[in-house]
Amino acid sequence: MGKSGQGVARAATVIMLISVLGKLIGFAREQVIASQFGATELTDAFVAAWTVPQMLIGVIAGAIGTALLPVFMQYMGEQDKRQGLGLLGVTLHLTALLLIIASGVAFVAAPWITKLLVPDFGPEQQALTAAMLRVMLPGVLLSGLATLFVFVLNSFKRFAWSALAPLMMNIGIIATTLLLKDRLGIVGLGWAWLLGMTLQFCFLFWQVKRTEVNLNVKASLRHPGVKQVLVLALPMMVGALFGQVHLFVDKGLASGLDAGSIAALNYATKLAQLPVGIFVTALATAIYPTLAEYAGRGDKAGLANAAGSGVRLLSLVMLPAAVGLFVLRVPIVRLVFERGSFDAGATQLTATALAFYSLGLLGVANIQILSRAFYSLQDSFTPVKVNIGAALVNIALAIVLVKPLGHGGIALANSLAVLGNMVCLVWLLRNKTGQGLGFVTSVARIAAASGIMGGVVYMLYPRLVGLGQIISLGLAVGVGVIVYLALVAVLGVEELSQIVELVRKRLGRGIRSEHQAAS
Repeated sequence: MGKSGQGVARAATVIMLISVLGKLIGFAREQVIASQFGATELTDAFVAAWTVPQMLIGVIAGAIGTALLPVFMQYMGEQDKRQGLGLLGVTLHLTALLLIIASGVAFVAAPWITKLLVPDFGPEQQALTAAMLRVMLPGVLLSGLATLFVFVLNSFKRFAWSALAPLMMNIGIIATTLLLKDRLGIVGLGWAWLLGMTLQFCFLFWQVKRTEVNLNVKASLRHPGVKQVLVLALPMMVGALFGQVHLFVDKGLASGLDAGSIAALNYATKLAQLPVGIFVTALATAIYPTLAEYAGRGDKAGLANAAGSGVRLLSLVMLPAAVGLFVLRVPIVRLVFERGSFDAGATQLTATALAFYSLGLLGVANIQILSRAFYSLQDSFTPVKVNIGAALVNIALAIVLVKPLGHGGIALANSLAVLGNMVCLVWLLRNKTGQGLGFVTSVARIAAASGIMGGVVYMLYPRLVGLGQIISLGLAVGVGVIVYLALVAVLGVEELSQIVELVRKRLGRGIRSEHQAAS
């Protein structure tokens, strides 16, 4: 593993450690929501309402921020910092304007959007959804700008501070939910999210002001970098919009199923994305500037190697995680959520969705790395075209599968679509760089180890149930981890030895530093 690889691994480790804490707080947030409101018509309404702000933030701010990072780094790397800061200022103002217009239109049209989003909700449930949507929409501007601030901080490789922002947001949501639940009911949850988005924005704005970034540098829309950003961002917006369309279709299909189906899909998504949030986001965030550097030098071989290394490292974690979530889905959901208003019925609904979502976990993980490889090459059209195709496949499969499988069919459609998306991106990246990613053999060995581990855990867990939820689940997971690590070591998976070597070197440096300080 070269110096750049070690730098990415170190940055990813820092982000991962912070993300673990953030995800624990995030799970505390979901547990508070589940215990107070369960998987009911009320939580269905909240999840449906949150879909719209989430879509606006992702389509506008997410796309522009992703497009901004390589162009901004290009200017800053060429020591043309004034031009770079001018580009940043113009981009922030343009993004703010788009977010204000979009959220304003959504505020006015909330009742019509709700009818389109969840047509099978009753009148009262639709009115509640529209009311919560209007409460959360003012946070779209703040959360959207916060998204851009994250990309700015990452460009300066200040990953830790940007990774802390969700922590602030979740703490605000938890505190406000508990404070307002008795006075405002489920609507108080909407106000809690608004406060959380405000805290996130304030924290990130403070961190950006602490960097060398001067947000007061003047520039016009005729800045040459603006065109570069828009050329990259517009296809991303189209792709993101299509990606969000399938969420609209999912909510519409689920609105005609049993009460709590939308909430169960949401809770299952949160569980399935826990390893994604901890490992994938950390690695993808850390590797993006490195990919951009390779692309800036025209080193396609280096870029392909870095992307392939990322895919192999993610597979080492994601495949066993997917198998574990599938095999232990019911005890995991029961332990995490089943308390208060979240009953055994809600557990079964959520576990069913989790089983199907876990099948696509590898695709969800690797799409982030592969897409960033294309963005680094300033090619946003290729992943967008693939995303649009995957979204259309997702919609078609969901319509077909929802009748025989209920809300589980919606989750399965998503998993099949993201796996197809990943395969297409791997093939297209290989063609674009002329380099293979070199991961087939490693992934095959990792898959074999994961499958055997899953079989062991499946046979072991029923024999441990009498020991209690926490002990039995903990022992099953612990044995599974030991079996898996032993198998990947025996099978000679290279990435495991790389991680061990990196940890050994870091520990060695830490021990030497302590010894020098003591002497």
